[in-house]
Formats: sequence, structure tokens, C-alpha cells
Amino acid sequence: NKTFNMNGLRRPNYLCLDRAGNIYLTETGNAGVSLYSSQGKLIRRFGHQAEDHVPQDAVVRSPKGVSLDESSGQVFVVDSEQNRVVAFDTSTGAYIRTIGKYGTGKQTFWVPQDICISCCDSPTPMLFVTEKLNRRVQVLSLRGTFIRFIPSSKGPHDRSAVAAGAGLTMPISPRAISVCPVA
Repeated sequence: NKTFNMNGLRRPNYLCLDRAGNIYLTETGNAGVSLYSSQGKLIRRFGHQAEDHVPQDAVVRSPKGVSLDESSGQVFVVDSEQNRVVAFDTSTGAYIRTIGKYGTGKQTFWVPQDICISCCDSPTPMLFVTEKLNRRVQVLSLRGTFIRFIPSSKGPHDRSAVAAGAGLTMPISPRAISVCPVA
């Protein structure tokens, strides 16, 4: 039970932890990602527009979900306003790549909300991205290659779709996601 004094936080959204207990936190008000130690000390910020040396592709305007793959050294951040996912280096915060753009097809997003990575210890980790207005979860490789849609590829307004193999009706507009390995 620790209380952190994280001065300067402005509208924090999503967070994830690494194995050392460091906190990756997206902030809408500061438009980027802040990395805090397990003791609450700011280590670095990245994806912020305020940094002059940051290329435009690395600027995250409306950060939402965040997830990391420690084996590849990447942290993935959903940029809801720009309809994309941005990958950064976990050790430096440097921009790596952008995945997706606005659209309704494969490898495109329409107001993405959250992201998670399937079992990071698996030989082929996958990104799961929820999309509010496409009303689906899109599954991609860590490099952004399309794998599949959940629940279906029938389009953003198909409300009758069922999650593959699970027998569960997909929420009309998925907002958050967590993927657990099946034993």
C-alpha cells in the first residue's frame, strides 16, 4: 500500500506495469506516456508534443491503452485521435513505428481504445486492439501484420457476431481488453 505523489499528472487514463514494478501511464492532459519507478519517481516521458526533437509520427495526441512486451523491448500505445498504435522502445522511449491509420478494414482503426499483448512468453505474441466505432477487436502481430478480427469481419455495425470459439456475444463497442493464457 504505497501512495505516490505524481505531481504534474493531467487526466491519467490507462497503465501497465513491467516486471520491475515500473508504471507506464498514459495521460490525456499531457498527451503522452509517463514512466514512473515502482517508488513513484518520474523516470521519463515520451510521445509528448512538447519535446522539440520528437518526430511528428512519435507524437501521441490522445493516448489511451498501453501494453508492453518486455521480450522485444517495446511499449505499445493507442492514439485514439489519430486512429493508430505507436510502438516505443522501453529502455529509451524512442519512437519505433506506427501501426494502422483511420479506416474500417484490416490494419486500420476507428477510435481505438485499449490494447493488450497475448501471453508475452509465447513464441508469437499478438496485439489485441479494441475499437470503439468499428465495434471489434483487431488482432495483429507485434509488427502490425493483420491476423484476424474478433468477433467477425462483417463490418462495424454487425451486432450479432459471436467471439470465435468462445460462444460469447461481443460487446457492441468494446473499450477495454485483457487476454489470459489458457492452461
